[in-house]
Amino acid sequence: MKKSLAKKVTLSILAGAVLMSSSVVSASSDGWEEYTHYYVRDAATNPNGIVSSTHTDKALYGGYTYDEDAKDNQVAIIDEEVTATYEIYGGYSYNCNADGNSVIIKAGNVSGTVYGGYSYYGSAINNKVIISGGNLSGNTVYGGYVDGGSTTGEAKNNTVTISGDAILTGASLFGGYTNNADNITGNILNIGINKALLNELDPADKYGLQVGSWNKNKVGSIQGFDIINFANINWDTTTPVIEVY
Repeated sequence: MKKSLAKKVTLSILAGAVLMSSSVVSASSDGWEEYTHYYVRDAATNPNGIVSSTHTDKALYGGYTYDEDAKDNQVAIIDEEVTATYEIYGGYSYNCNADGNSVIIKAGNVSGTVYGGYSYYGSAINNKVIISGGNLSGNTVYGGYVDGGSTTGEAKNNTVTISGDAILTGASLFGGYTNNADNITGNILNIGINKALLNELDPADKYGLQVGSWNKNKVGSIQGFDIINFANINWDTTTPVIEVY
């Protein structure tokens, strides 16, 4: 099945084809959500938001705010023993913006929806999801997500990066999502990582990301991106670089 390349992309790309101060809440300080949410990142004890295998029975948050911006928070899954079955939020703000938050997935089994940044009444801008490993088959991934509570919020300048051995068969990738399609702008999908992108994504080498291609080639859908970048691609004339179906 073929569809047009606009906000939605459905394609099989063969060689030669061209596609032109964190607000962090801990579980103990917000007990009413303690039983359904786990706040991963703590500035003192877990500044990089590393998820352990003991915290996968709840939704995972790098940062959560109600009346402030959720800014520069992280959730990172780097342990192959982790199974995450609930939602993962790099940063969540109810009334304000989710700005500059990240979710990094290098391993594990992730079936809960992934949000780099999520806002209910604000905007989701400059958030990142980086997937270089793990199994996200059939999952849904959003760089930035603005819920139905906002009619003016923007999903802008968010990034999704896929590389390594990340399994995304049947997964839906969104650069940005709002109910107002005119407010979805400037979002980027990176397929593979080059040196310049690595320096941007992980300048302090917190997560051990590496330069390299994406070694798989199947996803379910690609939507809400203005730009698709390819890096370290092994082009040939028989195997698609990416199959979207």
